[in-house]
Amino acid sequence: MMSLIRVFVLAAACVLAGLPVHAAEEVVGMVLDVQGNGELVRNTQHSKLQLLNYVKPGEQLRLDAGAKASVSHYGAKLIYQLSGPVLAEVDSGAIRVLSGTPLATKSLAEKVVLAALSPNTGPAAFKMRAIMLDLTLLGPKNGTLVLGTRPQFRWEANEATAYTFTLERADGAVVTQFKTDASAWEPPPAAPLAYGQSYRWSVAYTSAVDGEARQAMAQFQVASEAEHASLEALRPGAGAPIDEWVLYASLLQNRQMLDDARAIWQDIAARRPDLSKAGSLAR
Repeated sequence: MMSLIRVFVLAAACVLAGLPVHAAEEVVGMVLDVQGNGELVRNTQHSKLQLLNYVKPGEQLRLDAGAKASVSHYGAKLIYQLSGPVLAEVDSGAIRVLSGTPLATKSLAEKVVLAALSPNTGPAAFKMRAIMLDLTLLGPKNGTLVLGTRPQFRWEANEATAYTFTLERADGAVVTQFKTDASAWEPPPAAPLAYGQSYRWSVAYTSAVDGEARQAMAQFQVASEAEHASLEALRPGAGAPIDEWVLYASLLQNRQMLDDARAIWQDIAARRPDLSKAGSLAR
């Protein structure tokens, strides 16, 4: 199990930090919340402690008085809650206080770790097919996986005009096609998309400026019913602390469920505007 947990840490850290696999081999956890001033100390290098920093054995976490942080540790299967003033050290099996306020811990659910290790959870490989002239598809983005069967389709253009919206299955069968003045649409409750299906969607219009056609196209996949159920079961409950929501958003992002993750980052950023990293992921 320890080796499996390390595989998850490696994958999650690489995805969220944009690192190649070899650069994250020693990662054992991630910063899930920070309030106030703190530092991450690597050898003699001091850097500001920030949301989604990954942590490695031998590093130290330093918090000023009044500061707080939550840090996951996958070897220990715990979330460590630090309160300043404190100096703590990360090792392969735990986070330990060197001086200052004692740590509090809460269990990191085994099911969260196992969910992140499940094979075949990414979207199918898609070839990019997009012509974008003054028209941007905001979501679902090309090549992503969506959690629910009623995703919101959003787009924007340089001109306010009438658009032709088309949704097709991967085999080319048209699900719906219509004209609209709006720049968003979602499937009605009576006609949801199918679990596990791949789709292609496009928006087109004729420019009033030059009479030329503008079109943008993207492909995405709906999660399987089993994966939908398992991820919904992992969703934090009402009133859950920020660190649990950060962990859940990171899990969705790791699965390329970018639109679903973005919605959670938006909620996190609204609740905690001090977390600048959440704000950037919410855009």
